[in-house]
Amino acid sequence: MAAARPVSGKPETLHSAASFAGNVAVLAGGAALGQLLTILASPVLSRIYSPADFGVLAVYLSILGLVAAAAALRYEFAIPLAEDDATAAGLLAVCLCIVCLVSCLAGVCVWRCGNMFVGTGDLAALSPYLWLLPLGVLALGLYNTLTYWLVRNKNFRHLALAKLTTAAVGIVVQSVLGLLSFKPVGLLWGWLSGQGMGVVTLAILGCRDGRTHLGGVTGTAMRRAACRYRQFPIFSGPTALFNALSRQLPVLMLGYFFSSSVVGYWLLSNRLLGAPTALVATAIGQVFLQRAARHRNADIAALSLRVFRCLVAVGLAPILLLTISAPELFSAILGAHWRQAGVYAQWLAPWQFFVFVGLPLSNIFNVLERLREAFLFNLCILLARFAALYVGGVKDEPMLGVALFGVSGAVLWLIMCLRVLSLAGASVGNVGGTLYRELLAAIPFAALVWGVKVVLGNDAAVAASTAACVLVFFVLRNRQLLSHLRAQVC
Repeated sequence: MAAARPVSGKPETLHSAASFAGNVAVLAGGAALGQLLTILASPVLSRIYSPADFGVLAVYLSILGLVAAAAALRYEFAIPLAEDDATAAGLLAVCLCIVCLVSCLAGVCVWRCGNMFVGTGDLAALSPYLWLLPLGVLALGLYNTLTYWLVRNKNFRHLALAKLTTAAVGIVVQSVLGLLSFKPVGLLWGWLSGQGMGVVTLAILGCRDGRTHLGGVTGTAMRRAACRYRQFPIFSGPTALFNALSRQLPVLMLGYFFSSSVVGYWLLSNRLLGAPTALVATAIGQVFLQRAARHRNADIAALSLRVFRCLVAVGLAPILLLTISAPELFSAILGAHWRQAGVYAQWLAPWQFFVFVGLPLSNIFNVLERLREAFLFNLCILLARFAALYVGGVKDEPMLGVALFGVSGAVLWLIMCLRVLSLAGASVGNVGGTLYRELLAAIPFAALVWGVKVVLGNDAAVAASTAACVLVFFVLRNRQLLSHLRAQVC
């Protein structure tokens, strides 16, 4: 392993810790506003487009997710880790070239055998629009590549603006094209337009600081950078494909063994449980990657442990309360016919908690270039998911499959957390102590919700008590976080 970038060796100051929290707040805020725009636009778009139109978009994004999972061969993850800006610029150029090449290859595949691929089943509805797939690969690959260039340069405000711009432009284009009766292609073009505007935003706002280094990139520098970080395409590339397949596996297997309603319960419960991970954990992970790469030889252990404690403090109590009251929450908020989705959520909640905690920390694999271990971990995840869902399918018990999925996922992600903290040099004994302390703090709130559930047995009362307990918990346990967020808003 090549020598790491020199660091001062000084411990992080309170100012740097506040800066870390501020960067997370900025990124999470941008993502949250983008999600809010999407939620507010849903009633409008659902009246413009039919469920079949949205089905075409869902199939398109599913295929795109598999194809674009390694559009830059995961070299983009090495950009924040490069020892100097010249090497990082070389990696950026390598990523851009690979993304363009992969997009062209996707175009050739669509041209030569696209109709064969989508000739039957639900995929057939996408056939007239399959030519948009290479454009999606290009847009998504460029967006991800530029994102990690900005992460290296700590342009987190620009990243937040890009997330917001992507959502806003996509919604406007989808609405306008839908009103003009361009259906369902309006949904596809809207998504592509939003993604493309995000790329333009990142390029204009984020790359100004790197013009000097980008202008000096040579073919020799690109080859040297690609060779230096060749572990990323070798190990992280297959890992990305495993992740993409893992995300699609539950839908595919539940749809194969059971009815569409089972798939619907899964989709809704997983989507709602995964929202905090998408908004908070992803933002923390991007900031953590930049900070850990900078301090890999200094205080990465303290930084990793601090992030772990923060995520446990934020996530444990809400997940515990959700595990108790999920069926009542889903029934009261979404309708009684969605109660079964709440039962699914009870089994998936522990898994989502450890994903919430472990996803940012998993960047330690990239920082320390332990990509073989990351590859093996994701392979184990894929095999465990397949086994869990297969057992449930063979026994014709969807709840068994979901339960095995949730339990095995929680155990594997806990093991991953222990491993990455150990790699960072943090004391693994702190993990148990942190979980124990936060569990004790959450038990009174959990007992209150459980009491309301047992005594009253009313869905609305249980949902209201859960929401109140979560709010009170955050006010009492996270006053510093709330104060900092208020300062960011003001």
